[in-house]
Amino acid sequence: MSDGASATPWWKEPTKHQWLAWSAGFFGWMLDGFDYTIFGFVMVAIAKEFGVSVTAVAGVVTMTLWLRIFGAIGAGWLADRIGRRAPLALAILWFSLCNFIAGFSPSFAFLFVVRAALGIGMGAEWPVGASLAMESWPARSRGLMGCVMQGGFAIGFAFASVAYGLLFDSIGWRGLFWVAALPSVFCLFLLWFVKEPPVWLENRRRQREAGIRVEAPLLALFRPGLRMNTLTACWWMAGVATVYYSVFGLFATWLQTEFRISPAAVATPVLIANLVSFVSAWLWGGLADRIGRRGACVINTATCCIVAPLYLLTRDIGWIIGGFIVQGFFGGTIVTLAPAYLTERFPTSVRSTAAGFCYHVGIVFGAFVPVGISYILPSNGTWDLPCLC
Repeated sequence: MSDGASATPWWKEPTKHQWLAWSAGFFGWMLDGFDYTIFGFVMVAIAKEFGVSVTAVAGVVTMTLWLRIFGAIGAGWLADRIGRRAPLALAILWFSLCNFIAGFSPSFAFLFVVRAALGIGMGAEWPVGASLAMESWPARSRGLMGCVMQGGFAIGFAFASVAYGLLFDSIGWRGLFWVAALPSVFCLFLLWFVKEPPVWLENRRRQREAGIRVEAPLLALFRPGLRMNTLTACWWMAGVATVYYSVFGLFATWLQTEFRISPAAVATPVLIANLVSFVSAWLWGGLADRIGRRGACVINTATCCIVAPLYLLTRDIGWIIGGFIVQGFFGGTIVTLAPAYLTERFPTSVRSTAAGFCYHVGIVFGAFVPVGISYILPSNGTWDLPCLC
């Protein structure tokens, strides 16, 4: 890097089109977070309305997460062939429509199918949005802005908590699903102005000139040269997803069932924890650019392990909420390192497919957490929702 480039503040280095590409990835992931996490706040209400247990409703979360891998692989393959913009727009439209339709569910079975299908669009959004943003962004601050982009999920989660706290009593869980689907119009409008990343355009030009194209990028991930990167990335993401869903997956449901507190009281700690997560993404992203992606992740994860027992081994609600908020700074941000870390490990020709596949193999493992926790918890009547007053 030249001295002139070093003297330029990092935020002045990106061009307008680079900012637009990053913004599309950020807002797409933020809306994804909103549409997905709103479900966690209304699981108890859904269980009561349809007369099923929380474990059954948690099964919707698990299936949604499992189906993400199919959306990720399909959208990744499409993005590596035709570009990043169109698959991203399709993914946003998909998960928004699924959420909107879910609000009309006449039965639990219908809700199960539609919300599970939302996972396909959710899975499709991440690899395409991450590739678009990271390929467009300057390498100098890519770790930082990758973390901040991933932190968009926390902002979506925070908006979901605000919507739940303010609107649930008046519009119910169905209305919340409809509200969550509306902001997608803005993101689709933003994508209209976004250009394909130059690195992808150059790679496509070279492939055309050479008369070659990677027809099966998923298979290419397991060939010599990429196999070890693929396996280690999948293993890393499995650990990351398990930690994240252990921290956030059923926290709102726990407060509602075990402590019987109001929607506003449930929403407040979740809102604060996610705002803390977003703020801390700037710290971890800056650290990742200074000491490397792996070093930042190791420090983050080690601290998360120390914080967890400090609030999970108590019954004091104040201590639990305080510890959960602190954990938002650590366990809530482990996943923010994923965009830069995963996209940088693979070549342009398979980048979206690789990032999407590795990320969502981890999500498949993390998906066992919500239903597993709700199943193994000691039953004292509070988790048996048909009997809940």
